[in-house]
Amino acid sequence: MNNITSHILGKYKFTYQCGTVQILDLISHEDFEKIIKPAKDKIYMLEFTNKWKPTGQSKEIKKELKLMFGENYFTDCSPLFEAYKTGFLTLPKCQGGIKPCNVVKL
Repeated sequence: MNNITSHILGKYKFTYQCGTVQILDLISHEDFEKIIKPAKDKIYMLEFTNKWKPTGQSKEIKKELKLMFGENYFTDCSPLFEAYKTGFLTLPKCQGGIKPCNVVKL
């Protein structure tokens, strides 16, 4: 773990119409594509070859990802980011459709 820097662009509080609250970290979609997805693919292969048990290397990768991106994140290309701009979370109808939400940058 050499010089791990945070890739978190901001922390946001989402409050949905039903009263549910989430605190999420904003990350770039580019970081998600270039860093997180390949790292998760590597974790998958390491644990697959170890009969679905974490390995020292997979644990270390997970730890680094958490330090860089936090535990709960959303990207700047997600419906949650659009909700930040519009005040409405827009999902497919089968996932709830369009719902008002309040988003505050912390």
